[in-house]
Amino acid sequence: CAKTIGCIQTCVLDNIDSEDKTAACAYICEMTHGYENRQFKELIECMLEHNCMVRYPDDGPCKGSDADAITSVKTMDDIEGDWWVLRGVNCGEQPYPGGYDWYPCQHERFIKTANGQWINNVTYCGGRHDVCETDIIVTVANVSMPAPGVVNHK
Repeated sequence: CAKTIGCIQTCVLDNIDSEDKTAACAYICEMTHGYENRQFKELIECMLEHNCMVRYPDDGPCKGSDADAITSVKTMDDIEGDWWVLRGVNCGEQPYPGGYDWYPCQHERFIKTANGQWINNVTYCGGRHDVCETDIIVTVANVSMPAPGVVNHK
């Protein structure tokens, strides 16, 4: 928890004039040091609830809706396996300051677990222009397909 907070404080000081860059930097801190850290999560929730910190701005508008999905993809079985993120719309420029699609080495694995739950095991690193500036980050989210071609992460 302390390591994550220290990392975020460095982000704030290094990007004092850019809230957008601070948010993107803090995200990497959270994923490298705070991911699945109960104490960090509880601290941040408390700070937000009691207005001890401001929320980061939204990271750009959503470009699609369920109606834009590829409807021939009907079940999670249709996307099972390995996928690499090659490009996206969120590359660190307005209105997408976070740059989450710019992180190098984004590898997504859609896997059905033994109990039937689908997960998305995602690995990536912090950086840009195909250069990692952090160690590889691993996240795992439960996923579902509520409508054809629409994947939800939880």
